[in-house]
Amino acid sequence: VEKRELSISINPSDVGMQIGKSKVFLQQEAFDELERLRMEEYDVAVLKIQVVARGYLARLLKERKKREAEERARREAEEKARREAEEKARREREALERAQREAEERAKREAKEAARKAAEEEARRIAKEKAKFEMEQKAKKEAEERAKREAEEAARRAAEEKSRLIAEEKAKRAAEERARREAEDKAKREAEQRAEEKAEKKAQLREIAEEYDSLSERRLQESNVSDASRKSSKPRLKGFSTKGFFAKE
Repeated sequence: VEKRELSISINPSDVGMQIGKSKVFLQQEAFDELERLRMEEYDVAVLKIQVVARGYLARLLKERKKREAEERARREAEEKARREAEEKARREREALERAQREAEERAKREAKEAARKAAEEEARRIAKEKAKFEMEQKAKKEAEERAKREAEEAARRAAEEKSRLIAEEKAKRAAEERARREAEDKAKREAEQRAEEKAEKKAQLREIAEEYDSLSERRLQESNVSDASRKSSKPRLKGFSTKGFFAKE
């Protein structure tokens, strides 16, 4: 950026300026003119800064585009090499799979032939074993039938014996229950009879006590009437009552 110097060759008082020892005094017209000159200098400086900045940004953009183009070319080359390698690997894999399938087909044919021969041999052996097994199964079935009949007979006899024992047990329990109920009824009747006898005795005692109380009251009244006319220094026996001696239940 170039430095611009302003040379003033005019009288300051002619343009509205006055210079003191430590300050400069300006009129409005001089101040506006100085501001205009300052803004012109600012505009020139801003334009120069913008030119430098835009040039730098343009170079950065160009370099970035160049790097992007190089990166895109590199990726395309890598993708092409990868596709070629995959295609080559695919062809090799297909050739290997084809060879494996041929070998498997050949092995399957051989295994099928061996299996057919083995199956024929196995069928002959199975036929022999089947005949032997059928004979054994027949004998076993007869033995099972015989054992089953014997077991059913034994189970029938055991069930009959169990039914008899259950019937006896039920009869025994019924007899015990009947005896228990009879004993309970007998004990209940005896308890009721004792309670009735006890109630009768209490009633009799209560009647005797009431008669005694009424007799004592009459005697006491007669004694009070006879003693009302005279006073004696001797102590006198007082009457007593039997009320409360016999509590009601």
